[in-house]
This record gives sequence, structure tokens and C-alpha cells, in this order.
Amino acid sequence: MSKSSTKAKKATSSSILKSPGVLRRVPLLAPVQRVRFHLPTQLESIFNNFISRSDTKPYEELICALKDSEVHDDDLQPLLQEARKCISLVDESLHHFVRALLRVPWVKRSPKLVELYQGLLVDLVSAHNYYTVGVLDSLVLQFTNAFGDKEWEDNDPPEAEKQYYQHVHKALCVLLQVVPMSRELLLQSIVSRFPYLKVDSHIQECFLYNLFQIIDYEPALSQDLYTLIINRLVALDVNTPRSVLELSQERDMFDMEDVLSERSLAHTLDTLLAMMFRYLRSQCLDWDGIKSTYILMLHTFEHVILPTHATCHVQFLMFYLCSFKPVLGEAFLNALWRKVTSPHVPPVIRQAAASVLKFTLAEMAAWIHKYIQSQDSLECANSDIRVHTVFYSVCQALFYVVAFRHGDLVQSKKDLTFMQSLNMAQIVTCRLNPLRVCLPVVVRNFAAVTRTYQLAYCYTIIEHNSRNSMPIIHTDDKGVAIARSTVFLDTFFPFDPYLLEKQVDMISFAKLTSVSSKDISPFYREYEQTDMDADHVEAEERQHQGKNQDEEDDDFLCETTGGSESSQNMFTYSISPGFKSRH
Repeated sequence: MSKSSTKAKKATSSSILKSPGVLRRVPLLAPVQRVRFHLPTQLESIFNNFISRSDTKPYEELICALKDSEVHDDDLQPLLQEARKCISLVDESLHHFVRALLRVPWVKRSPKLVELYQGLLVDLVSAHNYYTVGVLDSLVLQFTNAFGDKEWEDNDPPEAEKQYYQHVHKALCVLLQVVPMSRELLLQSIVSRFPYLKVDSHIQECFLYNLFQIIDYEPALSQDLYTLIINRLVALDVNTPRSVLELSQERDMFDMEDVLSERSLAHTLDTLLAMMFRYLRSQCLDWDGIKSTYILMLHTFEHVILPTHATCHVQFLMFYLCSFKPVLGEAFLNALWRKVTSPHVPPVIRQAAASVLKFTLAEMAAWIHKYIQSQDSLECANSDIRVHTVFYSVCQALFYVVAFRHGDLVQSKKDLTFMQSLNMAQIVTCRLNPLRVCLPVVVRNFAAVTRTYQLAYCYTIIEHNSRNSMPIIHTDDKGVAIARSTVFLDTFFPFDPYLLEKQVDMISFAKLTSVSSKDISPFYREYEQTDMDADHVEAEERQHQGKNQDEEDDDFLCETTGGSESSQNMFTYSISPGFKSRH
């Protein structure tokens, strides 16, 4: 074999490996070429021929042209004009034409063509109401037709996207006026096409923005849409555990697949909640808007948020709404209190309401004392803790407020007199023994605060409970013995610190006007530890008990030796062993 032939073969092999590869990549980078067909005219004759089955080919070609080719404005505009003229012919037998026409992209076209298309939709639904579902579905699908994957700045779409969605909502608004029955159908379409929980956050952001637009021009759907939105937020919230949000702040966290998924849900929740907070603020610019928004949110809170266990962030929507007017906070507390005290409400809901209701003291204390009296009047009270879960929940709510907000409750002598009027000593010493059932962290802090202010002494009862912490045996309906723990209350505190990033400023300050947030007092404060906390007071209590033990030994020595030292110098506490002498 000659050298020239060898070189030729090498050149050939080189061209096979390189040149064709480059040539194959070029078509992939080029734009996709689509065939353009001119749409036929004389739609009326085409429709009549298809209905009579005399000539179906032009109709079939029309459907293929609408589905498979790029339809330009110059071709689509006369088609829409002719279709509006013979709209009475477009019955169920021509549903293929309607289906193909609904798939044609129209929102980004010229203003004249957009207006023609909107008019065609209205004419179609007015003449043939069985097309209403299909038309509504096609419009709702436009809610997620985002311009890109990039999230909006400050949850506000650019002007081009706003214009895009305005075209869609203009058609929807007219349809809702022309066909009253379309409201229920629109709601069904929204529910069925709501993006899945794990869909990209920007798609859900677009969908939520459009739901807000519908609420603005169709108030009849407001309550249903509020419920739908809060349901989605609750679903995201319960699938985003607080532990994941806390771990995500640590640098050494492993990027496991399930953790990354939960972090993605947390980002979606943060984005949607940011939109919801801003929408609530935009609706509360006047008193009428505040009242209507409060009614909508209260209904949603009672039926969606309150029955859901262990939500971390969604309930802050109601907390934020109540910050606009003091009367809203009072009304919200009254609504929750009616839930707690109503015997017709399921105990689970009453317990959840008591968890939220950690603000009003006098009514809770009065109800607790009344409950204790009703049990004391019985010759044989039911000792099953499960029977008294609502009572223990209200007690824990009372203990919680006293333990963690004592700084605001005892700022003056008048405040201290009010706290003494609650008679908390009787509550902690009743035979239902709430200190045994309530959460230990709440009990410990409550005991420390009440000891400091001489409101009640709990350490003797706590010590007694710790020595008698045997499980309780119950029997079920079949007579099988079941051992149950003595603590039945959940560790759910609805207003623990807000962990999502976007709304920290909004939760911390009421940004309702152009006034700087520094000039507005915060309405959410995180708990700050003081020297009055449980650990400090318990250490002091142990030190005091040790001192008392030494003094008892000294007393024994004094009695045996006949000493005459005054007993007043042997006690540093007055009234009871737990009360500090306030000299």
C-alpha cells in the first residue's frame, strides 16, 4: 500500500469523525421551520358542506391548518370575522373546529386581532353554552403561560406580562357577565388546573397573581378563591417542616434529595406568602376593604387553618391582618373564644382555638374557675384526662401568656393587682391538676414567674407530679387495657418565630403607609430570656432548699442546746416557702 493511499485513508477517517459531526449540529441550532398554509375563506359553505357530508375535505384541511401550521395575523383576522358571522352554525358537530381555534395563540397578537378573538369567544358561548367549559379551560390555561422561568421582582409582573394577562381577564370578565352559570364552571376549571404542589414556584406565582385579578372583578368568587389559595398555602406549609427550615440555615447540612425537595417547597411557600401579604395590604387601604377582607380571612381561618395541625407560617396572615386595626384583633379573639367555649364544636377544634388564643386572660381564668367549680360539685368526677382536654388546653394557654409575656402584664401595681385577681393559686391546686398535663416547658416558666410575683407556688405540686408520673391505664371498647401517657397536649404554638426569609420585615413591622418602619412600633416580638426564667429560678430554688436543710440542722442543734435565737432570722421567704420576701 502506498503512502499516498494511507494518507488518503487517514484524511477520510478524520473527516468521518469530525466534519459530519459539525454538520449534524448546525440544524439543531437553527430555528424550527414550520409550514405556513393560507387559511381557506367562505367558512359558511365549508361548514354547511361538512354538516351535510357533501364535501368534508375543506373542513378537514382547515382543522389541520389551524393545528399544524403557523397562522399569521393576516390569515387569522378574516377567519375570525367570518366565524363570527356564521356563529350559529358552529354547533356540537363542529367541535373539532372550536377545539383547534381555542388552541391558537392569540394573546400576544395585534390589538385588533385580540379584540376580534375576545368577541368570538363571547359570541360562541352566548350562542352555544355547551362550549363554555372548553372556553374557560383555554383561558385558565393562559394563567401559567409565563414568559420565562425567572421569578418576578417584588412579586410584580413586568408590564408586558401584565398586558398579556389583562387580555385574558377582559375575556373572562365579559363571559362571567354574559353567562351567569359560568362562575361555578370557572371555579371548577381553576381547581382542576391549579399547579401541582411541586411545580416550579414561578408557575404557581403566575397562577396566584391571576386568581387575585379574578377576586378583584368578580367578588362573588372571593370566598371560594380565598379558601382555595389558603388550602394551597397550608399544603405547602405542612410539607415544609420547621426542622428543615432550621437545618437549612446550617452550612454543613447534607444536600439529600428529600431535603432539597422540602427546601424547594419552602421557597415556593415563601414566594406565595409574600404575594399574599402584599395583596392583603393592598385590600386594606380603607375601612370597607378591611372589613370585607377580614370576613373572608376569618371564614378561611376557621375552616382551613384552624383544623390543620402544626402549620408554621400561614396563620401569620391572620395575625398580620389583625394588626391593621385594634378592633380586628378584638373581634378575632372573640371569635376564637366562642370556638373554645362552644360545646357544639369538636374538641380538636376547641383545643386548636385555645392554642391560638393566648392573649386574653380574664375570660380564660373565669372559664377555668367555673369549670373547676362544676367538677368540684360532682360527687364522683371523671378522672380520665381525655375528658378534660379542652380544660387543660385553656389552662396551658393561660400559663403560656403569663410565662412568656409577664413583662407586659406586671408593669404597674394595678397590673399586679389584676394578676392577683385571677386567683391562679386555686387553678394550680385544683384536683384536676393542670400542671401535670400541660407541657413541661410551659409549666417550668409559669412556675418561675408566679413564684417571683407571689401569684402562686407550683414547685411542691411539680415535685409531687414528678414522683407520681406512672402511666394511666385505660380500656377501649373491647375491654383491652391500654397504657397512655399523662401528657395529652400537643407541642403546637402557632406564633413561634417566622422562619421564611421574604416576610421577616413585614411580620416585624406594619408597613401600611410611607412612614418609616422605625417610626412604627413592632407588633410581633420574640421572647427574650431574663433572670426570671425557669433555669435561673430553679437554681435559686435548689439553693434555697439546701439552705433550709442546713437551717433545719441548725434548729435541731439549737433545740438540743437550748439556744434562744429568734426564728424570724431563719426564713428569707414570707407567706409560703415559694414566695420571696419583697423588702
